Amino acid sequence: MRPMFVYGAGDRWFVPMLSWMARRFGALPEGGRARLSVISVHALARAVCALATGPAEGLAGAVLHAAHPEPVAVAELVAVLAEHALAPALVGDVGYAQARAAWDVGSSRLSLISFDHFYDSSRLWSAVGPLHGEGFREAFPRYAQWYRDSCRERPDQ
Repeated sequence: MRPMFVYGAGDRWFVPMLSWMARRFGALPEGGRARLSVISVHALARAVCALATGPAEGLAGAVLHAAHPEPVAVAELVAVLAEHALAPALVGDVGYAQARAAWDVGSSRLSLISFDHFYDSSRLWSAVGPLHGEGFREAFPRYAQWYRDSCRERPDQ
């Protein structure tokens, strides 16, 4: 099973980095158009448990991308963070090359949120049952307070 970006209790990089970048730079690389595969810790745990306890017919050696069924644009991710007072509402847009030259963020991390990084998770949800339409916007509120309490500083690079 391969999760790309996991959010929720215990996340010390993904949401904290988005929040820090939004506060620090007030803009998103490439306008936040990049779409990402994200999954909540609860959805990931549900999938792991279902695979561990259920039949594994046809899954031997298969790569199962663990993500909510629909990718989420970085701009949407940051908008949800702003709704929960974890990031400012952004109005700026900066090109990747300009951001790379001006921002003190590692180029590999910057590219992860500047360009599409999403994968088809349908094989996973076919194997363990549907996620019932829960995406980032619907799932994130249960974690907002944890982030407010736990992630005040810039995450480690």
